[in-house]
Parts: sequence; structure tokens; C-alpha cells
Amino acid sequence: MPTDLREFTRTLFAAANQLWTNTSLRPDQYAQPVLALIALRQMEAKFEGVHAELAPNYKGRLKPAPADYQAKGAIFLPETARFSRLLALPGTANLGAELNGAMKGIADANPDLAGVLPQGYAGLPNDVLQELLRLLAPLKIEATPTG
Repeated sequence: MPTDLREFTRTLFAAANQLWTNTSLRPDQYAQPVLALIALRQMEAKFEGVHAELAPNYKGRLKPAPADYQAKGAIFLPETARFSRLLALPGTANLGAELNGAMKGIADANPDLAGVLPQGYAGLPNDVLQELLRLLAPLKIEATPTG
């Protein structure tokens, strides 16, 4: 499905507005947390596709290793680092700590990313992080009946 650039632009401006209105970040600091969340969303989409391809080859307690995902062009995402899990956390969760932990978990499983992913989410208000996750979540496309 092609990207609707107008909708994507609206989403980015809504994310920037959240950061402008509810944090002490300067506009030149908005890109890092937002782009990292967009990247995480895209990493999960690729990871899930590769996982569906690998899963039939592993039975029982045997699981694909990070190198198996990397060999297929995907970044291995530990369960705690998946966008969908972060999006589903309750409002009482410390999203800053969860996001920092997710970024650390990704770097631990993918050493090439060490020092690349942001770790400054703990400084952002929980409600802002919840709204950023919601804004940047992939669209749920419902199947329409045919016929």
C-alpha cells in the first residue's frame, strides 16, 4: 500500500505539536525520538515478515537466533522491544523506561546498533509518549467484504 504523504505529514506535525506543547524539547530535538519510533515500527514490520518465514523451520523449544533474522535483512527484536507491545502497555506503565529498555534490548541483540539508538525517553512525560506511540502506530486496515 503506497504511503499517503499528506497523511504522513499530518502525523509528523501532530507528533511535533505534542513535543512542542508538552515538553521542554527544542524543535531541533524532535527528530530523534520521533524518527526512532518510526524506525521501530518499520523494524517490527520487517521482523514479523521474516519471523513468519522462519517459524515453520523451528519446532518446540528451538527458536530462530538473531543471526537468522539478520541473514534475512531484519533486525532482531526482543519481545520487550516490539512497537506493538509498547503501544499496548497500560497507561500506568513507565513508558520512558520501557522505551529506553527497548532501545537497549535492540542494541544488545544487534551489536551493530550499539550507541545508535536514543536513550532519552525517560525525560519525556508519559502521556506524551503514549500519544506519540498512538500517532505513529501502523494503521489497522479492516478487510471489506467482497461480493
